[in-house]
Amino acid sequence: MPNGSNIPAHYRLLNILLDLKTERSGHSDSELNFRCEDEDAFNLDALAGSIANVGSMRHLTISDVDISCAEGNFNHEFRVDNLSLHYQNEEFRQGFLTATSGSPLCYCHLDGAYITYESVPMAHYLRLENIYVNGDAAFSRALKRHFGNRSDIIDCEGFADDHLQIIGTHCELLQRPYLIDCPNFAVKGLKVMVTERLKLVST
Repeated sequence: MPNGSNIPAHYRLLNILLDLKTERSGHSDSELNFRCEDEDAFNLDALAGSIANVGSMRHLTISDVDISCAEGNFNHEFRVDNLSLHYQNEEFRQGFLTATSGSPLCYCHLDGAYITYESVPMAHYLRLENIYVNGDAAFSRALKRHFGNRSDIIDCEGFADDHLQIIGTHCELLQRPYLIDCPNFAVKGLKVMVTERLKLVST
């Protein structure tokens, strides 16, 4: 695979995996790594700037990255279609999405975190997996930001029928909800969600 600035556009569309902690062998062509000899100097602003300099990307995955979220320029627009954030704390997610707030997303996958308004980007397709709920008010406010037509909710044990009602009430443009391995959803909650959706359609 070509290196540096000579990477052609079709390689830039491959998945990008950020691994700032350890050197790993056997990288496939779909992986690139951003590294800094002085990890203390490599903060969230520097990470966002490095990503912006890569160019167009089809899918960006950030997993278990532990770096400083100190304030910086926070004005880095990157061109990425699909974004996945796995097990990133609230401070990182809010800071990263603020730093890249001008970047349009087709798909966003949030895995292993609390959900808040600030940490839910505007995307057409929102996938929530292993998400923790910090009160119905926070969940309701966060879901109001989802303007897309598809949402997957997967393995969210903290979600219950009340959250289905919130989805039905606030996700006005949602057409394709997928509920997978959420044991606290019941038929009653599904009926309430459908009823709320019908109210939105009829108004």
